[in-house]
Amino acid sequence: MTVTGTGSSWANTGNLYIGDGGSSNTLVISNSGSVVNSAGYIGNASSNNSVIVTGTGAAWTNTGNLYVGNFGSSNSLVISAGGKVVNVYGTIGSDASSLNNIATVTGTGSVWSNSVQLRVGYQGSGNNLVISNDGSYRD
Repeated sequence: MTVTGTGSSWANTGNLYIGDGGSSNTLVISNSGSVVNSAGYIGNASSNNSVIVTGTGAAWTNTGNLYVGNFGSSNSLVISAGGKVVNVYGTIGSDASSLNNIATVTGTGSVWSNSVQLRVGYQGSGNNLVISNDGSYRD
């Protein structure tokens, strides 16, 4: 799934699952594209799923929580080149079976904003948050 370009948007009132029991799924939000949903799940009981938010104005707004690897492994979130992601609680690796999930925030203007808190490896191991090249995390 790709949401790209000024004025391109996907809004729903429910949760958004990228990989709900299925593997190797991708959502790309780029070049001022916008996605809005309740809670977001990258890899819900599944592995190797990814969300990429890239380019100035690209935004993913979760009005609820965001999970990178919820009962799943090797899932990823990449925020780059001025992309922005917003949520309430953020969790990278939310269960003992949630291994080697990663979130990367890289590039000037790239922001991951959690309004409450972030958990890295809440129960799983090998989970990681990488902030580089003027990317930022805020809570």
